[in-house]
Amino acid sequence: MADLLRYIAFAAGVGLFFASFSTYAATVTLDWDPSPDPTVTGYKILYGDSSGSYSQSMDAGSSNSATVAGLTPGKTYFFVVIAYNAAGLQSSPSNQVSFQPTFAPALGSIISYLEAGQQLIYAFVTDANGHLDVYYWNGSAWQWSDQGVPPGTTASGSPGVITYLPGGIYAFVTGANGRLDVNYWNGSAWQWADQGVPPGTTASGSPGVITYLATGIYAFVTGANGHLDVNYWNGSAWQWADQGAPPGTTASGSPGVITYLATGIYAFVTGANGHLYVNYWNGSTWQWADQGVPPATTASGSPGIITYLEGGIYAFVTGANGDLYVSYWNGSTWQWADQGAPSATKASGSPGVITYLATGIYAFVTGANGHLHVNYWGGSAWQWADQGLVP
Repeated sequence: MADLLRYIAFAAGVGLFFASFSTYAATVTLDWDPSPDPTVTGYKILYGDSSGSYSQSMDAGSSNSATVAGLTPGKTYFFVVIAYNAAGLQSSPSNQVSFQPTFAPALGSIISYLEAGQQLIYAFVTDANGHLDVYYWNGSAWQWSDQGVPPGTTASGSPGVITYLPGGIYAFVTGANGRLDVNYWNGSAWQWADQGVPPGTTASGSPGVITYLATGIYAFVTGANGHLDVNYWNGSAWQWADQGAPPGTTASGSPGVITYLATGIYAFVTGANGHLYVNYWNGSTWQWADQGVPPATTASGSPGIITYLEGGIYAFVTGANGDLYVSYWNGSTWQWADQGAPSATKASGSPGVITYLATGIYAFVTGANGHLHVNYWGGSAWQWADQGLVP
């Protein structure tokens, strides 16, 4: 047995290396040189968040390349590869490599703001040190501004941002302490406010934020207990409301929220069972609806939601199989559509979705290859485009 183990061990000088990665993606693609032993039948990736200790594994089969998904931004991971043969005997590990994904700027964190007749653009991100930062166009140039950290903690996840009654900008973030915080521009200065925690739990993930009928602000978060919670401004005070959990399961990931035809609020979440759910206000009461699962797979990550030409609601999700899917309301019924996968790779993470000049829909996703991809409707057909690696 010792001889066999020696034979399937990696040759001297042969090691594991990165094929492609982006620090703004929760995935990494690894390559390794093949073992010279002809009895080797496959490879396994071992990884964990402690150097030399690997709590997770992934079988790569006979391939010399594999993509590891589902990594947590801000956490450092360590990887090695081992070879195995048909008898189940394993080699010694390869050299170790490490990787730390960071929080990506979500499309929900980008707004335009009209000030003194000028259209300004603000892109908010959470950086690796827990600060909130904004990259903005002031009418003549792009600038960075460090907004600091929430009171007594650091920012976690991606921000949810809105403008309210053209009187200010509100950037909501979840703090590392599980509280919801808001960094807002009141017309003359930036301020931080601690919104507290959802009833009986703490906030997790990233907030989804909207305004409704110009009467209030609604910041939805997923609680650590799997409930959907909302922190809202009713015109005179901030309040918390527990929206409960999706039927028969718990909420997972971050909510995607829209208003539709000024008749209601729709907060979409992915359930722990892989279904897509929506918690909506129909004008008089809150209700839950199970949108089901994408064709032949389950939903993963958080949904990206838009309305398009006031003709329908489009909720994009990434499937567990790496395809992009959309659950949409065409005016009379809900339907699912498989948008396929980005060219030569799979979709990873959560989509960010926008409409542009009322001419099309653009759903951006990160590919397993670390590239940014867009699936867009140009008015007559859906197309994929590879936007390349994040610099």
